[in-house]
Amino acid sequence: MPPAWFPLKMGADEEIETGSGACCRIWFESGSGRGDELICPCMCKGTQQFVHRSCLDHWRSVRDRYVVEDLRGGYTRPKMNPEHEQRLKMLYLM
Repeated sequence: MPPAWFPLKMGADEEIETGSGACCRIWFESGSGRGDELICPCMCKGTQQFVHRSCLDHWRSVRDRYVVEDLRGGYTRPKMNPEHEQRLKMLYLM
């Protein structure tokens, strides 16, 4: 099964608590203090699997490839129309 967007959930209604060690691999911040949720977008495991959606969007806007370098875990990029992708790049590169 290819990697997909996995919301940070333990069960149907039970979210992982901030003190559980879940931390954004880019921003190094736990929980959703940045205003968006932590997600698991690839097949990385442990604390390396978590990232804020906005941090991942920024990382994607400045990268040529979508491979996690340290673990070599592939990432399947969601399809996006070119206009939306260009707007994301403009937001993060200004």
